Amino acid sequence: MQTTTGVSLNKLRRGQSGTVAQIEERGDITRRLMSMGLLPGVRVTMMSVAPLDDPISLRLAGFELSIRRGDAQAVSVEFKHEPGVE
Repeated sequence: MQTTTGVSLNKLRRGQSGTVAQIEERGDITRRLMSMGLLPGVRVTMMSVAPLDDPISLRLAGFELSIRRGDAQAVSVEFKHEPGVE
């Protein structure tokens, strides 16, 4: 049985996908993330992480987007997983 889990975008692992649930209000950062396509309902996939763990690269809406891990923390995503599978 699959369950839905909500986490911040910066917690996804490489290759893991989720759907944007909401974006925490952080003023200009929130507007910038939304203008780059991170909107509720959009499917995102974690593609890669830079060698020093920042920035992260995401695939969404047919393009790749690199953002700071701290900015990604403002984005909540939901994803489905099987129990016992990490």
